[in-house]
Amino acid sequence: METSQSERENISVEEARELILGILMDYISMKKKLNRLTNANIDNIKRQELDVGEVIAQLDSLIKEYPALMDDSTTKILRHCLE
Repeated sequence: METSQSERENISVEEARELILGILMDYISMKKKLNRLTNANIDNIKRQELDVGEVIAQLDSLIKEYPALMDDSTTKILRHCLE
């Protein structure tokens, strides 16, 4: 998702650090969840190992196919549905 120079948001170095740390925490959380799924017996079905890189690529593909997933309103709806 590329944006033009005029559409870019200006943020401070501190905001950038916070965003990067948030991304790191989200990645760690996702990795732990994938590891849990990888090592789980789900209804007595043996799961093959999940490749984090492939999962990320599939999620990215999903977002490219459905760009509305990146809208804050859609994110709120998804979170509400998962609760």
